[in-house]
Amino acid sequence: MAPCYIVAGGGRTGSHWVQEMIRHITGYELIKHTPDCLPAQTVFHTHDQSDLMACADFMSHHAVLVLSKRRDYFHQAMSLAVAMHTDEWHEYSAQEVEPIELSFDALDWLMYRCRVWNEEFDRNVRPRYHSIIEIDYEDLRSTGHRAEQLVAQRLGIVYDRPPGVYQAPNHRDYTKIIANYDQLARFTAGLVSAH
Repeated sequence: MAPCYIVAGGGRTGSHWVQEMIRHITGYELIKHTPDCLPAQTVFHTHDQSDLMACADFMSHHAVLVLSKRRDYFHQAMSLAVAMHTDEWHEYSAQEVEPIELSFDALDWLMYRCRVWNEEFDRNVRPRYHSIIEIDYEDLRSTGHRAEQLVAQRLGIVYDRPPGVYQAPNHRDYTKIIANYDQLARFTAGLVSAH
């Protein structure tokens, strides 16, 4: 195991889920503030690339940076729109949510935001870290209850414990909350197929 892990990702990539799985697998403690240094056996989580740049100066050779990503920017943007609408980011209430209309411009901006986070990471952060492990949200979802095994495998850790962190699907179904979801999906699919 690495002395410490830094978990990062743009919003709606499952990074909080990855953070909790790493904590369960390793038994490491969560650091909840931007550290001046990361003590051994800790996990630090951030969405802020300036935190990653600051950590790189003193951690790049002995911390493992775990990048939580999503391949599908459309669904990441849909999830982001719902999170912004409900103000629920990784813990969800049972409160009913009124459907919203999402404009094409808003969708375009959200997808742009998702893409740019990854481009800036590749340009500014990636070159500063010695060890980066990428974990795709879609891969985690496809494994169901075995997601923790996948994370352990990617980290190079022998997985010898019962699964402890299973994230049930978010009951905030953005295909229902975003009233014009089908129209936006068709529009986006048309843009992708045109390229």
